[in-house]
Amino acid sequence: MEFVQVPGRIYQFFEYHREWRVIWMDRQHPKDLESTYMGNSVGKWDGDTLVVDTIGFNGKDFVDIDSSHRMSDAFHLVERYKRVSYDDMELSMDFHDPKAWGGTAAWEGVKRNFKFKPDWKLQEYYCTKEEWEDFDQKVLKPAADAK
Repeated sequence: MEFVQVPGRIYQFFEYHREWRVIWMDRQHPKDLESTYMGNSVGKWDGDTLVVDTIGFNGKDFVDIDSSHRMSDAFHLVERYKRVSYDDMELSMDFHDPKAWGGTAAWEGVKRNFKFKPDWKLQEYYCTKEEWEDFDQKVLKPAADAK
């Protein structure tokens, strides 16, 4: 992934599927939120930590790339990005989903670590027809059947 900061927002680009999201730095979540796969993200700085609050997911995806747990449209993600050294960044995530898991309990403190590489650049990723069909069978069809 790569972050690009411009006035009022931070773009986060992902190599996988050439996806991106906008982290709005100068506003709150809109009242008439449109649900999407990536949700609506607002961020703020807490010292040297970027805190990103995301809601408005459409509930048609998994919680995490390493998880088989589905999210609902009530899924709420809080991320904390902190550069812990010159070439290391830590991401801490809290997952909340009262519809899927019931109650107010959250999965807290899920962590990922990333290395910065000065000569690194996003690579082209192309999804083949077979990969899309596999995704449709494993993700989209079960999500549609669950509704």
